Amino acid sequence: MHTVHGMKMQSGAGGSDFLWTTDSAASTVSKWDPATGARLATIGSKGTGLHPLQFGSVADVAFDATGAVYVSDGDGGINARVAKLDKTMAVACVYFFRGFALQLLANIVDVHMVFMMACDKRPACIAHTCSQLVTAL
Repeated sequence: MHTVHGMKMQSGAGGSDFLWTTDSAASTVSKWDPATGARLATIGSKGTGLHPLQFGSVADVAFDATGAVYVSDGDGGINARVAKLDKTMAVACVYFFRGFALQLLANIVDVHMVFMMACDKRPACIAHTCSQLVTAL
């Protein structure tokens, strides 16, 4: 790891917990076993691609009840999006906040945090650095 930007715990099925880290310098997201310290998986590299998934400035992660992982990517970097990964860390969908989506969602350019809550009857919300807005996905 180079520069840990974010860190969150995920409670798994059967009482298993996982630690997730975001590394803004390496543009990666890693899943760890907190009991052993073993890195279980890492995804990402620097860029804008989706297959394989690349990050510009990965910042935060959140989880839903199905085990999906939401990754905020755009904290001052080249991307402005949230990637939703399934349990296998494959890209399930991506929410973009530049280009056409930018016109729909006002001036959202820095996707900083992503968190789970009932946000306008939707499960995921994001916080934007510059615009100081919270938007439901």
